[in-house]
Amino acid sequence: MARMLIEQADQRRLTETLMEDAALWSADALVAASGGVVYDAERSAQILAAWAQVNAAGTNTSVPLFSKHPDANEPWAKLGAELAATADQGAVGLLEQAARRCATELGPDGRAKLLAQLATAVSPLIRLAGGLDELLDAAALHRRCAGGTEAGWVAGATWIVGALTENARNTTVSNLASDRIARLVDDGHGVNLWHTWPKVAASMMSTAFLDEMDAPLDPGLPHYPVGLWLRAVQAVHTGDERQIENAVAEFRDQEPGNQSMLCFELAMAIAAVRTLPSRRAARRAARGETKEDEALRSAVSAIMDELPADVVERTGRMYAFSRRAILAYIDRDAETLAAVIDRVATWDDDPGRTPPPQFRFEFPNQQALDFANQLLRLGEMEGVHITNREAADGAARLIDRYAPNEYKQAARELVQALRGAGEPGVDFNQSVANSPAGLVAFAAMAAGLTQNRRLPLPKERTRLNLLNEIRESEAKALRVPDREIITVSDEEALAFLEQLYGPDYPLPRDPRERTVWEHDVVAIAAQHLLECPADATTPEQRQALDARIKTVLRAGTTPQRTPPRPDRSNVVRNQPKRSSKRKRKGK
Repeated sequence: MARMLIEQADQRRLTETLMEDAALWSADALVAASGGVVYDAERSAQILAAWAQVNAAGTNTSVPLFSKHPDANEPWAKLGAELAATADQGAVGLLEQAARRCATELGPDGRAKLLAQLATAVSPLIRLAGGLDELLDAAALHRRCAGGTEAGWVAGATWIVGALTENARNTTVSNLASDRIARLVDDGHGVNLWHTWPKVAASMMSTAFLDEMDAPLDPGLPHYPVGLWLRAVQAVHTGDERQIENAVAEFRDQEPGNQSMLCFELAMAIAAVRTLPSRRAARRAARGETKEDEALRSAVSAIMDELPADVVERTGRMYAFSRRAILAYIDRDAETLAAVIDRVATWDDDPGRTPPPQFRFEFPNQQALDFANQLLRLGEMEGVHITNREAADGAARLIDRYAPNEYKQAARELVQALRGAGEPGVDFNQSVANSPAGLVAFAAMAAGLTQNRRLPLPKERTRLNLLNEIRESEAKALRVPDREIITVSDEEALAFLEQLYGPDYPLPRDPRERTVWEHDVVAIAAQHLLECPADATTPEQRQALDARIKTVLRAGTTPQRTPPRPDRSNVVRNQPKRSSKRKRKGK
């Protein structure tokens, strides 16, 4: 029932109302809200379990929240103390049972008081961890690195990292986080933390990042293994089980004080990386548009409105052409790629247009290269380091298969420059980079990265994002009002899937609960709706969509197997005889 740290959709929505207006969660307000959560025992049980777990994650003991209340002898407070004690134990199954007991034994008034009391503690704890979205980002990663478990220590580890990310320089919060770590170690969860946090760190820190770090600090504790946390993260990167277990064994041999300090060091390192502006921006982008993004878009729109119409049109069209070139590679469509290159080359020659002051290919080429760089940065943020050689190899294969023949050789020169460059900078020949060959090469680099198996990209979602960018930029080029730009939400795509397969189609409503291929299924439905309304979809189109969706699902649920080695039982290898040592030396 209760997913760790309010990840169920209903729990999340209810918690968001708490963060927006805590007054709505006073006991009187909850009772006054006709049809509210307190009148539904099952929903009350779910939010009680989730909030009790958050409360336990951020405090060393959450029982006093109820046992020291003026109404401690009231039934709701006694049940609340039992709920808190169960949450402190960290067993999710027992916590769900305790929450259900609270909800069934109390009426609406009692539930309201219990929820109101929890709300007073949960709201500041979530804010200390950076807000609900930041907490959920950390929760998903921690649960994955902990092997999918939802035990209480995972919730505690999640809250600790969130609090240190937001308040590393706040002595009070740092001390609170340190105390929470010590409590987890004392409760026997130190080794669990040491199995999990190195994986969390490795997902954020590439090997190149680790190599550039300063020498670890020595806290001056007796027999303290300086740098063990760094060696543990490096062991995870190697994937060598023996190295990983050696790091765990060395940790296990430490006294509790050293174990707590090692965990605190590692938590601080994870928090430091999460604090980087690039990582914050990536997390906001993954969650969708924020208020800051909306403000920036409004500012950009205001600036664009002041520019001449021909400049706005060219900017929008060229941006769209860069995305169309990338999409052509992804779709293995050589004809469309050639048509895009030809249209960029001839656009400024249309009647009434003024040639740009720069190379006509400069802007779209730069946009395609920026897209490739964004994917490389995304990989680094996820702990996946894509080398220049690897990116070049992926681009070269696409160029050889789909690029127009007249541009292949020059595009290969750019790819060769990428392959031979150091890390991270590349010095491209600008005359070639700003030519048609530049668009051929840079779009291939971007498309090749979208197909890299080490990057965590839902392929159909990536394609949908490109289509949306194309439509939006082309609409901006024609100054189409935002309200008239056709967009498709996930909710509309899910509703269409229910039309295709029935209301019980098993796709999570909350995107955070979807697998990669489930994201792709939703994206496929959205792509169709961009071109054709649901009620105008023909039976033939439905069949084609069904086949496409089933292909994605089969690929997502079929385990990847390593091909067997070729049979060499009948192969006899003749080792050539070596000449004598004297003859080899020319004597």
